[in-house]
Amino acid sequence: MVKGIAVYGTYVTYEPVRQRYWIKRKDGIKQRYWKKTKREKKVVETGRYELHGPGKELQRSVIEALHRVPKGHVEVSTKEFLEAPEEFSQEGYWIEREIVS
Repeated sequence: MVKGIAVYGTYVTYEPVRQRYWIKRKDGIKQRYWKKTKREKKVVETGRYELHGPGKELQRSVIEALHRVPKGHVEVSTKEFLEAPEEFSQEGYWIEREIVS
């Protein structure tokens, strides 16, 4: 029997800071470019996991989801999530979270 569960809330993640550069081209025109820097800024976002699958896999995937934060709104089966959790999540930590079945 296929069941579903949702884990959602607010979390903190870090993203690279972009900086604007002016570069003079060969033809003498100045052009503006954006480049990523090594610095990272702290960002508070909201996200949601919507997981569906059999009971045991659902339990394992919820435990994995508590240690990772989603990339926005993620709707995925438990089998796919357990095989490659880094594809659907990113580094960060939960501030507030709620689990609804």
